[in-house]
Amino acid sequence: MSRVTTRWSSEEVALLRDMSERVYAQDIAHLLARTKASVACMAYSMGIKFVAQKPSRHWSDQDNAFLVENHRVITNQLIADRLGRTRDAIRRRIVQLRLAGHPSPARRWTEADDTYLLLAWQTDLLKDIAAALGRTVAAVLTRAKSEHKVSRPASYYASNGQSYRLFPPELRELIKLNSKLKKGIRDEEHRRLAGASLSGARSAPGQSLRC
Repeated sequence: MSRVTTRWSSEEVALLRDMSERVYAQDIAHLLARTKASVACMAYSMGIKFVAQKPSRHWSDQDNAFLVENHRVITNQLIADRLGRTRDAIRRRIVQLRLAGHPSPARRWTEADDTYLLLAWQTDLLKDIAAALGRTVAAVLTRAKSEHKVSRPASYYASNGQSYRLFPPELRELIKLNSKLKKGIRDEEHRRLAGASLSGARSAPGQSLRC
């Protein structure tokens, strides 16, 4: 059975041309719900070169120590922001250090968590929301439906939870605003947690803060 190839729309071509110098091929592929090979093929036919993938950065002892101490306390995204790495890099390192796979107590939802959830709910994939909050998809769904009584916008997502094809034009400004707001929430939550850690360290003489 031959594979059906979906024709590229003018909007997808414009997005590819606009983002290729700033975003990796796999990220554009994720946004457009296409394979990386499909995106690379179209880029080649258009004479487009993607931004070069940065080589992996060495993990220092301090980076590893911070990850070990905080991977069950704050989200993977906050750790990534603190260490200047990607969320995927944090997840890979957690596996490499064998920190995953062990049961942990339920983590209380903070006001920042709930705000992030509600902002991301209309535009982001469930797995991306869960990863950003350092929670499971099931936990995110339960929180959204039982606590906030919200449902997924069926017009933007397939019923099986797969990525949308492309946002319609009227939603793009909302997406940009949501991205800025979510980044502000993550930054504020990180400052709050960092401040709490420093405060705890000052109140406990003889103990040093590792980060």
